[in-house]
Amino acid sequence: MKKVISFIASHYRNDKIWLRRTLPSKRDYKILIAIDDSMSMRENSQGFFSLEASIALTEALNRLEVGKVAVARIRDRMELVHSFDDTYTSEKAGFIVSQFEFEHQAPTSADYAMANFVSDSNKLLDMQNAGNTQAVNCPFVIVLSDGRFNKDNVRKYIREAKEKRYLYIFVILDKQSKTGTTTPAAQQPKSQSILNMRSAVKSEGANSRVRLVPYLKDFPFDYYCIISDISELPTALGTILVQWFSMVSASGPR
Repeated sequence: MKKVISFIASHYRNDKIWLRRTLPSKRDYKILIAIDDSMSMRENSQGFFSLEASIALTEALNRLEVGKVAVARIRDRMELVHSFDDTYTSEKAGFIVSQFEFEHQAPTSADYAMANFVSDSNKLLDMQNAGNTQAVNCPFVIVLSDGRFNKDNVRKYIREAKEKRYLYIFVILDKQSKTGTTTPAAQQPKSQSILNMRSAVKSEGANSRVRLVPYLKDFPFDYYCIISDISELPTALGTILVQWFSMVSASGPR
């Protein structure tokens, strides 16, 4: 699995690594890749790079024959564009790309879209696990988004996923101020980075008051990473997968 990063980076030219595996896969992994299809992902071409990296990742996983991979878009709910039962081909890759527009916006999206997605993906993984008496597969979800959503509405579905041992990795595509301008630093607008965001939290008790805390302090996804340079996304996804496979291999069958 450590070779998957170099394979993606070589634009699939370093393909000799696929000849080295002689034993059949011992696990039937379920990996769901979900991309935020909202208009906010148009900024800095975040949507385009997310889609490009996801296609590369799906291609690599398909060649590795690690199990089943699905791809979904996140609008008001989860919408599958490539199911676990679909066969991946170059034509299918073209279809997947055509399903993303990064133009979706709705009045309730910020409050409910991510919560609906986690709820829907939990149900999808429930169906994939149905009848699995050996319980050897390890459902894994990679979410690519800018990370702006109503955190409170997501928490109960994340707790449900933890109870079922569904692992979510949230890849935050950070928004930075545009660089390369001649405007003095002191006059440039404050960075839109998620690291600078604050959330209003009301303390409990008789003397309750509202205070501002870092947005990520109570981020509902336990496992997340922040990508500031979008060009590093393919390598980051490869690293995430390598670490996950290593963790699953060390834990052995459940």
